[in-house]
Amino acid sequence: MRKFEVPYNFDLELINELKKSDFRENISCVYLPCFYLDGGNSRKNLIFEEKYPKNWEEYKKHLLKIKEVSQPAVLFQEKTTFDNIKKYYNLGVRLFYLTDDNLAKEMKASYKDVVTILSITRCLTDNEL
Repeated sequence: MRKFEVPYNFDLELINELKKSDFRENISCVYLPCFYLDGGNSRKNLIFEEKYPKNWEEYKKHLLKIKEVSQPAVLFQEKTTFDNIKKYYNLGVRLFYLTDDNLAKEMKASYKDVVTILSITRCLTDNEL
């Protein structure tokens, strides 16, 4: 069975559509950027969208809604802290896209059920500009 990742744009209608989808079992994760105060990522443009959460509580509602459909994956493609990531872990997130190898090692050492994926997209883009 082919699996694919679905990008999330903070439109709750997408979650409703995924719930009804015949392809729901093929979704490996729904990925979204971290909350803008917690770090940066390649999907920064979403911050300026009207539907982007204005505070952490709104963001958390989106994250928990995603869990109704699939495993959420959070993008941390710029510097962040262990404590920031721990906040997402405590909400049930187990899949993280990171650019910091040391932070990924620290996460894996602390939480055996965490999956970390190295994301070089943001680093390469910044360096190439």
